[in-house]
Amino acid sequence: MCEKYCIEKGLRFFLDEGRVFLQRADSGDLAEVRRAFTRSRSALEPWIYRPEDFDAWLSDEARMLVRLKENGQLAGQFNLSGIIRYSLQQAFLGYNAFEPHMRKGCMKEAMPLMLWLAFEKLRLHRIEANIQPANTPSLAFISNFGFRNEGYSLRYLNIGGQWRDHVRMALTSEDCGELLRKIKNKVRIENGG
Repeated sequence: MCEKYCIEKGLRFFLDEGRVFLQRADSGDLAEVRRAFTRSRSALEPWIYRPEDFDAWLSDEARMLVRLKENGQLAGQFNLSGIIRYSLQQAFLGYNAFEPHMRKGCMKEAMPLMLWLAFEKLRLHRIEANIQPANTPSLAFISNFGFRNEGYSLRYLNIGGQWRDHVRMALTSEDCGELLRKIKNKVRIENGG
């Protein structure tokens, strides 16, 4: 049973006019996710590496898979981790696409659903994405959704065995109010089994 603000396993979130849906990852997805990380390795590194511990990877509070409606293929993933409640109501956002669906707009279509989940379903106030400064495609992607640069963190995250600098990008629920109003009554939820 879910607590007050959570995403139940098996639920799918989608818009009628979209090509993708979000589904919470569970242990039954791990073999497919491992293959997707392996297949996408050359495109993802040095920004993100295949997780060493997939059970830990799966334990993030809101690990969402991006799947194509047409055939259920895995196109990418989002996660909201480190959720802090009380007076902050914040989480950290991570994301990546998987080959062969990179640069085909799947993540762009899925991001409004992820923002709806963060701000409407989970009732967060702020989400932060930390991105390596040389990862200009990711910085451009996140900026398209209104995330603002809030600073630079030296040696912030250990990625691939090295402490790497990151640009802190953040968005609050007020910042994306117009987008949320546009899709609020269009988000569909179904039990995917």
